[in-house]
Amino acid sequence: METSKYYSLDVLLVPINIFLITTYHIYLWHSSRSKPHKTSIGAKIARQTAWLQSIIPVDEKKGTLGVQTFRNALLESILSATVAVAVNAAMAAVANNAYTSHVLLSRPVAFGSQKGSMLVFKYASACLLLLLSFLCSSMAVGCIIEAGFLLSTNGRELFVARAEVALMKGCVLAVVGNRVLFVAISYVAWMFGPVAFAISTMGMLWVFYVLDFQDTRLKLC
Repeated sequence: METSKYYSLDVLLVPINIFLITTYHIYLWHSSRSKPHKTSIGAKIARQTAWLQSIIPVDEKKGTLGVQTFRNALLESILSATVAVAVNAAMAAVANNAYTSHVLLSRPVAFGSQKGSMLVFKYASACLLLLLSFLCSSMAVGCIIEAGFLLSTNGRELFVARAEVALMKGCVLAVVGNRVLFVAISYVAWMFGPVAFAISTMGMLWVFYVLDFQDTRLKLC
């Protein structure tokens, strides 16, 4: 009976919040595909594609400027990958402390189940998401670097299609890696209890909505 009391919040809150995260991003994907200029992600991809087309027919100096412009996107993806690795490394200490507190101390029901098997499941879920974020961010860096090489090549007009595809892949992978990183941080909060997971998820979705469905004239993306 005592065990079921601690499991009840995990069973109730966690699936609901996972459903909300999944539903929101399905809606975001559909909106970005059907009405790209209504979302900041769709508008960003459209602006980058138009920018790439504008620098192709001009002189070499403009092409060099275009390659240098990729540095911001590279830094963003590298930062996401670095944070994912750092959080993944720190989670072992968090899991150990959570298990120690479960053994030594009594805790409120809001902390949910902290038994060994449940704690391993929480740790594994967050770890897999962090590794996925690192993988997507690393692939985004590779795609953006490839686009930069294609733009700096002599006769780059011949490679514009490949450069556009590489830039598009890099942009999408960077967005996915960044989103998975934020979702993984919510899973890290789950190690402190399902209530913390629910609060962090609600706050994260609110921030995502403000950033994703803003008026594109604000240029916050």
